[in-house]
Amino acid sequence: MYKNTINGSSSLLEALKKIDSLSNESLTLFVLDDDNIVRGTVTDGDIRRYLVSGGKLSDSISNAMHTNYSFIKEGETCLVLKLREMKSRGISLVPLLNAKGHIQNLYDLSKFKSYLPVDAVLM
Repeated sequence: MYKNTINGSSSLLEALKKIDSLSNESLTLFVLDDDNIVRGTVTDGDIRRYLVSGGKLSDSISNAMHTNYSFIKEGETCLVLKLREMKSRGISLVPLLNAKGHIQNLYDLSKFKSYLPVDAVLM
């Protein structure tokens, strides 16, 4: 299990505590259902906006999450181009999902300049 994941039945307070524990990392949580399938994402800003609009800290995180999120499917081609495009849109954390929607890997785009599989550089 990745530290950037949380169960969809968790409260907003639990999500804020988990986000706070991430410290200097990407402050995005992937919301999972009981079968560990990704159902959405949530950030501290999403929770803040939900609370300002009248939500409560005891409410379910699924009330504040986004279901339209960026991801990469396992086996897709042009991985480098897709990651570069997502980084240019300001996305800092991208999950690699298998056909069932389970996280296989997380790409932290804020820490890497390139995901090129380079073994040698010719000058």
